[in-house]
Amino acid sequence: MTLCAPLVINTGKNLVILPGQGLTEQFYSDMAIYYAQRKYSVYILDRRETNIPPDEDDFSFMEYWTVEEHLNDTYIAINASRSHTSFLSKKPAENIEVTAIGHSHGALILTAYEASQYDDMPLGSVDRIVPVDIIIKYDPQYPELIYNQTQEFNIISSEIENEVYEGTGMASMIYVASMAYSNPEGSSPYPGLTNIQLFRLMASQTYILSSYPYTPDYHYWSGDLSGLSYVNESRLLYLTLSGGAAPFTPKYMDQFMAGLMGNVDGYEINSSSVDSPVLYVGLGGGFGDYGSWWYENEAGNTNSRVTSMIWNNQGHASLLIDQNSPELWALIDNWIKNTET
Repeated sequence: MTLCAPLVINTGKNLVILPGQGLTEQFYSDMAIYYAQRKYSVYILDRRETNIPPDEDDFSFMEYWTVEEHLNDTYIAINASRSHTSFLSKKPAENIEVTAIGHSHGALILTAYEASQYDDMPLGSVDRIVPVDIIIKYDPQYPELIYNQTQEFNIISSEIENEVYEGTGMASMIYVASMAYSNPEGSSPYPGLTNIQLFRLMASQTYILSSYPYTPDYHYWSGDLSGLSYVNESRLLYLTLSGGAAPFTPKYMDQFMAGLMGNVDGYEINSSSVDSPVLYVGLGGGFGDYGSWWYENEAGNTNSRVTSMIWNNQGHASLLIDQNSPELWALIDNWIKNTET
């Protein structure tokens, strides 16, 4: 995990951003600049997969990219962010306040990190966490969704047993994006659709990409075949193709997520160890209110400082570069500034 340099140095308040799987700091730079302008020292923690060359064909090294390794990466990065701000602000490292925002799989890592031993270490602790759009565990009233993720877990586990350690879903998205960018009106591999229409379909009806979608209407961005809403399509395509997306991702992280959501034995996050103030943000077109259940009803059983909110029905990626994303960033900023640690 790469620790990107802070965008501003201030009085000693760190804001650490954990991106979603397969996404790099480029998709989070607008958000980082927004918070930097509000006097945070902002760090974006690039994930391991961002360093994999696009032409890589041997993924045996991913055999060791377990969830524990991701938690250790996060500890190293949070420790480094605190020490770096300490050096520049002349404040003791243990006095640097750290708030962390995790998006998607980044929210999963952040929640597991908060419940782990790393958060108990003086230079690794996080004072507030903001997990954005993730499901740790479904409400029991959705047995079909739970069952589906059990099936997904079994598929992923079988692939890992057969030494397939890499996920290629983002590689498919990058491939379609490249066709949509270079020849938007050309015929796509999907009969009857142009390349740009196929890209829009994958972005706005993402649930069709999986046999076991997380939610019935799960999608990245809102829109239809005629265009995407809220987001500049040209910029989205450019970011996807210019290093904003990493084509290969670790299967172990998907296995962990499916194991949690499928109630698989041995896969759980100790909710009683989530003891910092928590703001869960559900994105209406992504995991939405499905994700708030665990934070409110599991973590909330032992932590009275759990808050949740559901934001516009725009999609799982609406935290990032939508025209109105700053409205959400402002709501999070307000919670941070009004929540004591």
